[in-house]
Amino acid sequence: AAMDDLANVAVRLNQNLGITSVQEMTGAFASMIQAGREGSIELKDMAGLFPTLTAQMEALGVRGRPAVDMLGAMLQVAARGAASATIAGNNLGNFLSKLTLPETVRNFRDVGVDVAGVLQNAMTRGINPIEAMVQKIREVTGGDMFKVGELFGDQEVLNFLRPMLAGVQEYRDIVQSAGGATAGLIDQSFEDRFRGMLIQLNLATE
Repeated sequence: AAMDDLANVAVRLNQNLGITSVQEMTGAFASMIQAGREGSIELKDMAGLFPTLTAQMEALGVRGRPAVDMLGAMLQVAARGAASATIAGNNLGNFLSKLTLPETVRNFRDVGVDVAGVLQNAMTRGINPIEAMVQKIREVTGGDMFKVGELFGDQEVLNFLRPMLAGVQEYRDIVQSAGGATAGLIDQSFEDRFRGMLIQLNLATE
């Protein structure tokens, strides 16, 4: 990952998600590394996607380390329905941004769901509001993508929800794994990076 991208991520984690201490920041980066190990979108990809996604998370009231764990996990699941990390990030970003649009709110109201109420109730109970909405979508549609399409008319949102609704358990497993990552993982990953044969050859050549 490029150093300027990592620096930008650190700034956004601080400004958007309220991660302030060195311990919290290293834990957040460890979470991103572990999520990358669990899936196909690695730290270098997340470094380019997180600035925008963290701002969207803040707008929905999700902050701190849980937001980092969740974003990393959702990106890994979203990658199953996307041709690249950038497309997976765009699909997830569209879901987050379209969740509270008036059209979406009306569509959910037509099936008896109060979007604002679900989000507020989740935050009051200390539950991740985005996870609560994904669960509500599963309840209302039974995972039927035709019914999901009646709630969201955006193809990119559907491209995120298709693997997400089918991979809820995978998502939970990655969240748990990323949530348990500590700063020691950063040192281990650094050592692994410089232990490879190609790196050693490049260093010897230089």
